[in-house]
Amino acid sequence: MRSEIIRYLNKIEEDNHVKIIYACESGSRVWGYSASNSDYDVRFVYIHHPDYYLSIDPIGIGEKRDVMEQTPHHLLDFVGWDLTKALKMLRKSNPSFLEWLYSPTIYVEKFKAADEMREFTNTILSPQICLFHYIKMAEGNLKNAEKRTDFHLKSWINILRPLLAAKWIEEKQTFPPLNVQLQLQELNLEDDLNQIGRKLLAREQEGLEDKLSLFSDYAKQELSLLLTAAKKRTKKPGNYTEDFNAIFRKTLKKAWQEEV
Repeated sequence: MRSEIIRYLNKIEEDNHVKIIYACESGSRVWGYSASNSDYDVRFVYIHHPDYYLSIDPIGIGEKRDVMEQTPHHLLDFVGWDLTKALKMLRKSNPSFLEWLYSPTIYVEKFKAADEMREFTNTILSPQICLFHYIKMAEGNLKNAEKRTDFHLKSWINILRPLLAAKWIEEKQTFPPLNVQLQLQELNLEDDLNQIGRKLLAREQEGLEDKLSLFSDYAKQELSLLLTAAKKRTKKPGNYTEDFNAIFRKTLKKAWQEEV
């Protein structure tokens, strides 16, 4: 599948006259609980030709979108951001983009742009912003899981992941590893809850339904505590706009130096 993914990334470059500077795997395949039929969630960052940016119409407005979304078939999902959007998201300490940067499965990495962005992670990281992101995600997924009349394993896994991510950020003050099993190993949870988490990630349904009320009560209590902690935080990301402008200009020059 890797070769097919890279071939399609090359096709995106040719069809859209862009350079893909970074591409990675996201989703369950890097979170540590994929099934045999899980799709491949490919996320990438691209940069246009310099002429595209030298325009009276800014990118991201109207027809000049800063996002690409393509699904060549049911197992492949591609979403890409223009480098300008990616840098804006990094400036906001956006957890989704931080997950892209720290994916263990990388398909494309060129011009050192991703490395340069990673160098800012510790200084740009806002625990409050990340906590709000994962808390909101967990709360929404919990409400959806409780509305279901049937038992759907993935619904409960989708509560566990953001809950543990938020707990990691609050306890360790760092961005969490993407692998949820690693988070489960490193965080201090009660034995019953640790066991429920392991069963969820292993997709072991036997005896699990009876314990979900315990997990639901724990999640609600923990999310309430995490939300209180998040509201007390005041640190805001610093202003690194000029640094990110430099990354953009440098990458633009490297990517298109033979054609400019």
